[in-house]
Amino acid sequence: MTLKVAICDDDNTVSSQIEQVLQSYSKINFEIDVYYTPEKLMHALAYETYDFYILDIVFPTSSGLEIATTIRTINQTVPIIFLTTYSAYMEQVFKVNTFDYLLKPVLASDLTATLDRLTHYLQLSDATFQFQFNKIVYRIPLRRICYFEKCRRTVFIHLANGEEFETILTTKSLLEKLSADFVQIHHSYIINVTYIQKMSQKSMLLTSHKQQINLPMSRKFNSIAKEQILIRLRETI
Repeated sequence: MTLKVAICDDDNTVSSQIEQVLQSYSKINFEIDVYYTPEKLMHALAYETYDFYILDIVFPTSSGLEIATTIRTINQTVPIIFLTTYSAYMEQVFKVNTFDYLLKPVLASDLTATLDRLTHYLQLSDATFQFQFNKIVYRIPLRRICYFEKCRRTVFIHLANGEEFETILTTKSLLEKLSADFVQIHHSYIINVTYIQKMSQKSMLLTSHKQQINLPMSRKFNSIAKEQILIRLRETI
């Protein structure tokens, strides 16, 4: 399995060092994009999605905190790792739900330890959804799935980056394949709670890849769905 990571640091030496540690990490493969200015990464966020981010804090024209704030409007749970030479920023970075905070110069052992915790957090060993369609077997990380849409026996799989797949499954079989992050809100919809932006009495508003998706919540599932969602959100805080 491969994780996609964005590095944003205007110091070429630091970026190269981080790349080397990622490339030598033995437990998982990484697809790495490097940005040397916040503006370039902010522009890329309109069409790219990442499994986690490694950000410097101080830039001449902007800050990593501003990037993180923008990322949080798109995805509230994606891990963000900050790099800085100043410990004074520690209080600020944790306001944007930071996964970790590493002081420069970054030691390879410290970054490796963070990557160990990161892979455990993402539960890479079993957090995938495997299905078959047209005799082809697919395996997709559950964290990348925004919601499932059921139409008779056909299941449409809507990914956070806008991609769509489909397969044939009963609702019971589908639910058995999913983690506690997924909750059924309607006979046609099962959502990933990590993409919820707003709950109302009759619908759920999801945010995915800078798009908002409003899905109906039926009376049948209203109470139990909200209870399951609140329990799950408390567990992740």
